[in-house]
Amino acid sequence: MDIQQLRELLARYASDSLSEPERQLLLQYMNDAELRPLIETILEETFIQSEYSTPEPAARGERFTRLLHERMHPVKRLSTRRFYWPAAAAVALLLAAGAWYWSTHPTQSTTTVAQSKKDIQPGRNGAILTLADGAEIVLDSLQNGLVAQQQGSQVMLANGQLQYNSQGQTEGELQYNTISTPKGRQFRLLLPDGSAVWLNAASSIRYPTAFTNKERRVTITGEAYFEVAQHANQPFFISVNNQQEVAVLGTDFNINAYTNESYIQTTLLNGSVSVKAAGKAVVLQPGQQAQLAHSGTSALTVQTDVDTDRVLAWKNGAFNFDQLTLEESMRLLERWYDIDVVYEHGVPDIRFGGEIDRNVSLEELLKILGRTKLKFRIEENRKLVIIK
Repeated sequence: MDIQQLRELLARYASDSLSEPERQLLLQYMNDAELRPLIETILEETFIQSEYSTPEPAARGERFTRLLHERMHPVKRLSTRRFYWPAAAAVALLLAAGAWYWSTHPTQSTTTVAQSKKDIQPGRNGAILTLADGAEIVLDSLQNGLVAQQQGSQVMLANGQLQYNSQGQTEGELQYNTISTPKGRQFRLLLPDGSAVWLNAASSIRYPTAFTNKERRVTITGEAYFEVAQHANQPFFISVNNQQEVAVLGTDFNINAYTNESYIQTTLLNGSVSVKAAGKAVVLQPGQQAQLAHSGTSALTVQTDVDTDRVLAWKNGAFNFDQLTLEESMRLLERWYDIDVVYEHGVPDIRFGGEIDRNVSLEELLKILGRTKLKFRIEENRKLVIIK
């Protein structure tokens, strides 16, 4: 293999002048496991040059990202905004190259991460179903089929989703079920009215086993994404942490109500919702987000031009670190990997960027983040210690 040719291919890609045959050749080089360390080094060198010697480094960074995206796992997309370290764009690129390299070519752990035996696997699908009589059913261990029989409905598990199949008229007082996801779990539910709900880790939803009233009402904690079935004569209401109510007719939206976050955030993707809290009501348009402080010290506000890709990254199987502080990023890891994060010498003033697949072990993810000079170790009892 001609190293000079490889350098020229990467340089031409940086200037957006690759022909299609040259692009295919470059991708072949990237698929060669023996060349990966060399390519990573050249990418870093080239990216640093483009950062400081060209008028449009961000555009070049985007082109590098597109190239890497075509042949890398677990990185889905990388932000091109500046980081808070020197050679910012190089760090962004290293997140990409490191993710690709470590996920396909693992080596022994360095001092950044403790022994591999302490590695922690990512979260998975699973939840606990609490029936109206208080009985609890762990859904993780069940096979497809009948889970329970309630008020004229069969509660079924099919391909990781719980759903309710009506068998006739519901009689008697409404019964309520609750699905809760511990840390390290996520789950999908099809409500009796046909609405789909995705639950993130450390979340819950309480709902009736049949929607027979004039209104459909559910209660949630944590984070959930809704695709609400349209029933014009039966509006849909969501109670959030007993602090906020969301009124829906038929729409797609996400609610993040974790109590260790600063705000309850309701983000609208499609349709229209009304959010009522703190004596105020706002109607959201697609791309807008309602924010309510958990402390109750501020009024309900609306943010426009929200990055919905970042909001929905969890539902789409990714971590999106854009605009997040270190503490905010670590809270994502705490919920998904069921870990406790502690800071040995205070909280470093660090922000990340980019998007990484959630289906990697904690050690793999930390190796990627470790390329940004963040230092940490994994201890017993699922503890992640941030050193600096």
